[in-house]
Amino acid sequence: MDAIHFRQKAANAREMAQSGDDIRLSRMLLEVALDFDAEAEAIEAWDAKGGSNPGCQYLMEAYGATLRPTFSHPDHTDTDAAPVQIINLSIGGVKFYTDLHLKPGSQMTLELSRHALRLDGTIVSAGVTQAAMIFDSLSSADPGLTRLLQPERMDA
Repeated sequence: MDAIHFRQKAANAREMAQSGDDIRLSRMLLEVALDFDAEAEAIEAWDAKGGSNPGCQYLMEAYGATLRPTFSHPDHTDTDAAPVQIINLSIGGVKFYTDLHLKPGSQMTLELSRHALRLDGTIVSAGVTQAAMIFDSLSSADPGLTRLLQPERMDA
């Protein structure tokens, strides 16, 4: 998928948000549009740099990220946890590289050990090496995630 695909999806989400009567649904659609725009911008930045983004390596290493099924108890051994490499992290969710064979709809917990965050969510897409997860509302509202995503934190 390229940036044009995500720009079109964002435009469709905005159009649906304007045509509805449900304010909550309209807000959700506008948030989805913002996520699609962010994905398009990331793809465009990646393409502009010839497919090489040194900031991406920083994202992969900066979090100490592991993924485990949500039902796992935090005191379990790490046998049910797998390391992931984060590609893109936002308030709404995360896109990452993984060796896991995930299925859309799976309930998972992303643990960012270097930032003491546990973010619950649902896998929405899963390919051979990449997957995406949307966070549940409590994880998206976590103040630790908000602080982590502030621009000044990412530059540090």
